[in-house]
Amino acid sequence: MNIEKRIYNFTNIEVRAGEGGDSYIDGYASVFNKDSLDLGGFIETVNPEAFNRSLAENPDVRALFNHDSSELLGRTISKTLTLTVDDKGLRMSLRLPNTGKGPYVKEMIARGDLSQMSFGFITRKDKWDFNSTPNRRELLDVDLFEVSPVTFPAYPDTSLAVRSMELAKNDTLSVEQRAKQLGDLYDTYSRRVRLAKI
Repeated sequence: MNIEKRIYNFTNIEVRAGEGGDSYIDGYASVFNKDSLDLGGFIETVNPEAFNRSLAENPDVRALFNHDSSELLGRTISKTLTLTVDDKGLRMSLRLPNTGKGPYVKEMIARGDLSQMSFGFITRKDKWDFNSTPNRRELLDVDLFEVSPVTFPAYPDTSLAVRSMELAKNDTLSVEQRAKQLGDLYDTYSRRVRLAKI
């Protein structure tokens, strides 16, 4: 249940003025069929259909600053964040708030100081090629949770990335080993839920 994060350079990012003095940033949070950096032993690409199911289910995706949930910039449910898929990638349009980090994000993007975007997801379906060097992973279907302009990316996100690769390599685990892995994941999730309620 851990959310993986991937960083991309802004592609054709644009800061624009809207009606009523609103400011928008438009660009791509993810580009299809483009190799990632080495994620700790493998290269990853995003399939053009990877976001289709998730977006069709109208998820409440957040736009955050630096993945910080206290720095909310917009949400799809309030229509301040719009996410669409075209033949190039996952396109976003974000109406920035006039308070908090909104003006800061606008200025830093306009100056070119803020130039990278990240998205958080859980993989539902992927495809691995362990016969290539380095190994390769293609994201086929993901649950999208958030997109974030980031100032100092922790890319590649090696700890979770390597864990994903190891789980895929261990696809031949016995029923008992799988049960233990699932039990460990459930224990971690349960602890987080208990802590969140405190």
